[in-house]
Amino acid sequence: MKNKLSTLIVFLLALLSAFSGYLVYQEIFPGEGFCIVNPQTGISNCSIVQASQYSTLLGIKLTYLGFAASITLLVLYLISKSKHKQKNNSYKIYLLLVMIGLILAVYFISIQAFILKIFCPNCMVFDSTMILTAILSITEFFLKK
Repeated sequence: MKNKLSTLIVFLLALLSAFSGYLVYQEIFPGEGFCIVNPQTGISNCSIVQASQYSTLLGIKLTYLGFAASITLLVLYLISKSKHKQKNNSYKIYLLLVMIGLILAVYFISIQAFILKIFCPNCMVFDSTMILTAILSITEFFLKK
């Protein structure tokens, strides 16, 4: 890692991977974690969001997709920064996937804000970190040119 921006991106991707791993753990071993419980219903916002019709993509829980995506992004980014012969291809795939992640993060935040009208703190942490990672990755791409 030659510069601070790359180090920050790796840190955010590792954080995203660890946090999404925690969310998978929460999915397998249910608990409220640090979600806000609605005092009127006694149900957490996370439970409502994660049980909604928007909690899956192609029949797969977003929790699992997020974990797989974050690990994939981290591995691709690390390969792109190595001396591996496929580093250029890895970087192109990484940028494509990080752009898809950015679009999906904005989409899922919009679903919470405008359709469900409640926010899942866990989802917001994941999506916000994805957006920040994407912005930094795009910045890095343009600084390289």
